[in-house]
Amino acid sequence: MQKMEFYYHPFSSPCMGVWFTLNQLGVNFELKFVDLITEVDQRKEEFLKMNPLGKVPVLKDGDFCLNESHAIAQYLCLKYEADDTAQKLYPKDLQNQAKVNSLMYLESDCLSKIYNYVNLTLWARDQPPRKDRLNDVYSSLNSLETILERSKFLANEHPTLPDLFAIATVNLLDVAKFNDYQKYPNLVAWKQRMQQLPHYEESVGKHILAITDFFQSKAYLNLPKNDYWGIK
Repeated sequence: MQKMEFYYHPFSSPCMGVWFTLNQLGVNFELKFVDLITEVDQRKEEFLKMNPLGKVPVLKDGDFCLNESHAIAQYLCLKYEADDTAQKLYPKDLQNQAKVNSLMYLESDCLSKIYNYVNLTLWARDQPPRKDRLNDVYSSLNSLETILERSKFLANEHPTLPDLFAIATVNLLDVAKFNDYQKYPNLVAWKQRMQQLPHYEESVGKHILAITDFFQSKAYLNLPKNDYWGIK
């Protein structure tokens, strides 16, 4: 049986969410690295055929190609998650599925706000992070803290898809050395629970460390100065 192909870059938190989903479901897949730094792979004709937008993640299942991380995770669950699974990542019943979907939208909003603060693409100008976006970070953390007052995980007492994506999003703050979590005890406890899940380290943890090392060591200074870095 042909393996699914997962096109990714380890610095992408949406890719981490898909990676976490694949591992939690036990899917047999093949990793396909896409070089986002030099953008060479993104411009190749064969990659643009799979995703005309030239972005990761992309999932290739036979002749079927799918992009957008949340859609990929939902597809994987609908295809591979057994009906008799007690603690589903993506519930089949309408109301619980709608609840998970709503939290996936929230995670997208949090990713946008946190990513704009961490400001990865402008590190080469020695301008991290964007302090004018700090209030957006607190807004996102406040939302997650409020939701986690009612359950151990975002949608339920067990992990579901939004948890697998949100942990990568929140942990991007580590890159900017953000540690102002005093007002977020539920969020801190949730982070600890997520980090104890099987496959967390291989799907998320090691990649957050790699991003942190890359930017804080200024390794990017030895890379080509192209449009990816916003340097002319």
